[in-house]
Amino acid sequence: MPVTSADVSEVGFNASLTAATVAPNPVTIGLAVGTGLVYGDAKVVEHWNDNKANAGKAVDWTGDKISKAGEEIANGAKSVAKAANPMNWF
Repeated sequence: MPVTSADVSEVGFNASLTAATVAPNPVTIGLAVGTGLVYGDAKVVEHWNDNKANAGKAVDWTGDKISKAGEEIANGAKSVAKAANPMNWF
């Protein structure tokens, strides 16, 4: 299995996180944050196709939920309007 940039950045992140744990100071903590950002970005790039497919599924799921919620709100508003109409009280 070839070594990827995500693998290299993971090693750097682990090393900087260990340094920040052993000797916490602004430099080691800053290095841990910086290498963590690089590692996170490298993982996103490594799994780009999966992320893209799952993002599309998430958009579809959210759209479905919003549509259903909109219908329920409209139906509730109609019920309130009917109940508030004085002609329907008697």
